Amino acid sequence: MNNMFTSNPFENTDALWQHIVMILVSAIIGYIIGIIDIKQTTYRLERKLISLNAELETYMSRKARMHHDQLIHSTPLAEINSLNILIGSEPDDLGLVE
Repeated sequence: MNNMFTSNPFENTDALWQHIVMILVSAIIGYIIGIIDIKQTTYRLERKLISLNAELETYMSRKARMHHDQLIHSTPLAEINSLNILIGSEPDDLGLVE
């Protein structure tokens, strides 16, 4: 047998088992590396998710405050007070009506 591409060039009787063991060890090492990579990726994505949630909460609170301020400034009392300030008279405080 002078075949250049044989899987058992030295006619070893245990060659089949040696190949099986090498394949199994390679598969186990690949699996362990995959698990470690997945855990690192999961941790990194969870940290990013926490950061994005905090950023979203900040944005939503700012948006709510802006909406609240727009509602306050769009009331007729606010418009009257802003006109009085432009004219130069004192703003009306209608909360002091007895």
